[in-house]
Amino acid sequence: MRRCFYIDEVSGESYPGISSNYLCDAIPGEQITITGPYKAAFRVPADKGSNLLMIGTGTGIAPFRTLVKSIYDQHGDWQGKVRLFYGAKSGLDTLYMNDQNSDLTNYYDEATFKAYSAINPRPRMDASVALGNSLAENSAETWALMQEPNTYVYLAGLKKQVAVLDKVMSKVAGSEAAWQALRKQLAREGRWAELTFQ
Repeated sequence: MRRCFYIDEVSGESYPGISSNYLCDAIPGEQITITGPYKAAFRVPADKGSNLLMIGTGTGIAPFRTLVKSIYDQHGDWQGKVRLFYGAKSGLDTLYMNDQNSDLTNYYDEATFKAYSAINPRPRMDASVALGNSLAENSAETWALMQEPNTYVYLAGLKKQVAVLDKVMSKVAGSEAAWQALRKQLAREGRWAELTFQ
C-alpha cells in the first residue's frame, strides 16, 4: 500500500487519499473489514455490434477499464459504439484508471470508442456535479444510443450518480415517466446493470 495525496495545481494544497491513508495509518494486527470479491457485474455482449454505455465515478472506473480492454484486446473487431463517462472528486480518484496516459488512451484510436471526463475543478467537490454536466452536454447522443435495441447501460461507483443520470435523462426524455419507462425496459431486457455503493 502506498500513501497517496492529490496536490491542487492552482493552490498547491495537499489532500490525502482516503483509502490509502486509512490503510497506511492502520495499526499492525488491527481488524479491517473488506467486502468482496464480486463476480463480474458487467458481461460482454455476444454481439460485437452491441453499443456499450458505461458511467462510473471514482473507483467505479475499475470494472470499465477491464471491460474496455476485454472487448478490444480479447474479442477484437468491436463494431458497436463504446461510450465511457467517468467522474471523480479530483484527479486523485482517476488513479483508479491506472494512469490515463497508458491505459484508456490505448483505445482512443478505435473508431468506436469515446471517453468523457467529468473531473471536478476543485478537490472534495461533489463528483456528481461534473458528471451531470458531462452527461447533459452529451445527452442527445446518450439518449439516441439508449433507444437502440442493442445498447447496454452499465453504472458503477457512487449510488447518487444514478439520481444524476435520472435527472439528466428525464429532461432529455421530456418527462420522468418517459425516462423511467425506458430504464425499466432496459432492465427487463437485461441491458441495464449497476454496481453501486453509498
